[in-house]
Amino acid sequence: MKRTIIIACILIPLIAFAENGRITISERADYSVYKNGIYAGLTYREAYIYLDEKSAVYNNEPAYRYEGEAFVLEETRKNMVGTAKKLDEIKPIAFTHSAHPAIGAAQQSKLQHSGLYFTQDSGYPVLRNFPASPAQHLEEQDIGKKWTAESIIVVCPQQGKNPTRVPVLAEYQYIGKKKYNGEDTHYVKAMFALRYHGEDRLGDPDMLRSEGSRTADIYLDNRSRPLFIREKIDETFFYKGDETIRQRGFLLHFYGYGQHTVYNGGSVPATALLDGTKKPAKSPAPQSAKTPIEETPAVPAKQDNSNKERIKDKGDGIFNAQETPRGILLNLKNLNFVADKAELLRGEDKKLDEIAAVLKTLTFKNLFVEGHTADVGDKSSQNELSLLRAKVVVDELSKRGIPAGVFIYNGAGGTKPIASNANEDGRAQNRRVEITVME
Repeated sequence: MKRTIIIACILIPLIAFAENGRITISERADYSVYKNGIYAGLTYREAYIYLDEKSAVYNNEPAYRYEGEAFVLEETRKNMVGTAKKLDEIKPIAFTHSAHPAIGAAQQSKLQHSGLYFTQDSGYPVLRNFPASPAQHLEEQDIGKKWTAESIIVVCPQQGKNPTRVPVLAEYQYIGKKKYNGEDTHYVKAMFALRYHGEDRLGDPDMLRSEGSRTADIYLDNRSRPLFIREKIDETFFYKGDETIRQRGFLLHFYGYGQHTVYNGGSVPATALLDGTKKPAKSPAPQSAKTPIEETPAVPAKQDNSNKERIKDKGDGIFNAQETPRGILLNLKNLNFVADKAELLRGEDKKLDEIAAVLKTLTFKNLFVEGHTADVGDKSSQNELSLLRAKVVVDELSKRGIPAGVFIYNGAGGTKPIASNANEDGRAQNRRVEITVME
């Protein structure tokens, strides 16, 4: 049976400080889909999301700019243990978070001016502005405390349609301390109803309304940042032509934070980003209201134990290393395969030993392995060959002690040349495998 593919991710509003950082989110969706009351398949997908954060100014007010990518993964085994994951697609993400508050359904006229401003909206991830904690940090005396927060949930039940923003009012309760991965965390339960009545003029014009509810288990660190969120969903969307789509199941979200991440959980009152005069903390130059002004603060010098320093002067001609927005890219330029086959030449074992030894000295969340070919011959054959060669490298490095579960792999065929395909020297350079170390 054909599987319905619908992915979502949660992002919790931000309390601002002054440094740049990286946020990583691993997301798993596991739920059943019903169309017009008939079971249409199970959605089980995984995504790896990273967002780079920098200071910005929007409408003469302090804001934060987020740019990154979502690595949408092919259907994988449910246990996810020891399994390298084949890439389905990469979706760009770009948005700005300002001090403007989120809104409720009654404030329809303000829907286009909520706290999240999309300047690039690919439809993925289905971004959720989910205020999981109060503005203040939780303490033991707060156990049992309840609060409510307005928010915007962005949904896209039908693939290829415009994402639709749904105002919600969520209710939260602080349950108390609870262990997560052996550490004490703040455990919060949440619930809200999903009621949509056509408020979003930029959303799917065929979506008429929605009904249903969600409950969530939320684990927060001592800075009120989410570490893990488990959502139970049961929601139905109604479309023109009497069509309905119902989703029932779970969404799981795992968060990680870089050393300089300012992201701090909780609702964002305007005073969190502004001083007492309601003016920008730093006066920006006049700019168009439609374009965020990005102010990049000085990035602290990387420590000697950074991946960049660890990889310096290594590789011994086996790979070239360069910094990219995704992480450090290793071009395995001298790893040779049998012509037109996903089979390594004899004598390549030593190179793989050295590559594995270097990787074991690094810190990372994932390793993205991508195969490439010269742009010669059939496109589909190029893609298949590049994918199989990437998988060979994954398998060989796994044999050398790199956990298979950290790998994401893909084949790009001849779509990303680094040299001309008009001569053999250029084609030889284009035939390569790359590993990106994603922190």
